[in-house]
Amino acid sequence: MEIIHTKRKTSGGSKTRAQHLYLGIMLIVVGVILILYNFQWIGYRLFDIFFSWPMLLSVAGGYLLVIRKQALGIATLAVGLFFVATGFLDFDIPVRKIVLPLAFMLGGVAVIFQKIRPFLHITPGRNDSCLAFG
Repeated sequence: MEIIHTKRKTSGGSKTRAQHLYLGIMLIVVGVILILYNFQWIGYRLFDIFFSWPMLLSVAGGYLLVIRKQALGIATLAVGLFFVATGFLDFDIPVRKIVLPLAFMLGGVAVIFQKIRPFLHITPGRNDSCLAFG
């Protein structure tokens, strides 16, 4: 008899702890930035950079790194930080000539270095929360 496990093994809850820590830190940072802006300790330009789609990409890339999706996380973080830097420095980049080809190149690198994980884990002889086929 062959037994197919459909649940993935986790590393003792450390992944969930890291996710909660990252989310908590991001919420604290957002709160601090809002307080600084409300008391006019930072200007609108800096506030606009913190709450923009490139910064959202950067935060998403950081989260992907936390959940151990390195290739996709690095690519997302790099694209987000690239656009944050160009917005902060008022540097105009032609999207069709530079950014789009770089995005395809980073996507290709991410696909090449992505770990291949099987969806189903097959273990003969065990019968705990699994599907059994005879």
